[in-house]
Parts: sequence; structure tokens; C-alpha cells
Amino acid sequence: MKIFIIEGSTRQNKGTQTLIDHLMKANPHEEWQQLSLQKEPLAPFIDKRVEGEWDFAQPSLPILKKMLAADLIILASPVYWFSVSHLFKNFFDYWTFYMRAGQTPDPYFLSNKKVMTLLSASHKEGSEWVFGSIRQSVHYVKGKVVKEFIGLADRSGNVEAESLQEILSIDLKICN
Repeated sequence: MKIFIIEGSTRQNKGTQTLIDHLMKANPHEEWQQLSLQKEPLAPFIDKRVEGEWDFAQPSLPILKKMLAADLIILASPVYWFSVSHLFKNFFDYWTFYMRAGQTPDPYFLSNKKVMTLLSASHKEGSEWVFGSIRQSVHYVKGKVVKEFIGLADRSGNVEAESLQEILSIDLKICN
């Protein structure tokens, strides 16, 4: 199975990446590809729909192509102030562009694509709001959230043992 991870942490090699590493370790036979929105940031999204302007050479088109080629897309972000990171918010803004860029046969570019949400947070309070927001964004473009996971991690990137055990038990075949 081809899995494309889009990771939006502003902290390198901390909780979110630790969870991703453990998920990959638990599923070694999958074909993994990962994009870090911190290491390869997107320019701030500027919406010019009202002016009727679109920049069809958007730097985000390679991301869209990788999403379309994947069997499972994993959206991974830390929770900051009851939301995803600003890197992820900017990424979601590009979805409007994808819908109108004419780069897919269907403007609802995630039609029938399976998506997993992976969050890292210092506590689970408010996580349902974050999951709900992501779920709504994925639903808007006709994707399907098949798994939601939150792992508890501190600011240093230390992940609770229980969260690591939980992520090691995830069998991604259920997402296929």
C-alpha cells in the first residue's frame, strides 16, 4: 500500500515525528513517503478567486500529485491551541486551489481517498474539535477519514509509553 504522510509540526523530530516513526516501524512492508511542511514550506496562500486569477504553476501541485497517487494519506500535526499548526492551516487553504486548478478529473480531488489523522498533543482535551475540523475539511473534498489517532507528548517530544503502544498496534491494512 502506498502511504503519503503530510506532517505539519513546527518542531523538528518531536512528538509528531516520533509517532510517525513508530507507525512506520509497526508497518514495515508499506511504501512510505513523507512531506514535512516545515522543511518544505508552502508559500502563504493568497486567494485571488474574486479577481479571477489563479497561478496554475503553484508550488503545491507536486503535493497534490502525491496525494492522488497514494492509497492512504496521513495528515499528521501537533495540536497547538486547540487546532492544527499554522503550517497545516496554510496547507488546507491550498485545497481551494486544488479544487479549481483543473489538475484532477474531479474537483473534489480526494473522492474516495482514505485519510488517517494523526495528532500529537500534551492532553486530549479539545482534540475532538481538531478531529472534527479535519474531518470536515476531508469530507468537503469527498475524502473519507478511516482512522483518527492522538498521541500524548510533551514539548520536548517525549511521547507517553501508552501512546507508543497504541500506535504500534495500528494495523494499516484496516485502512485499505
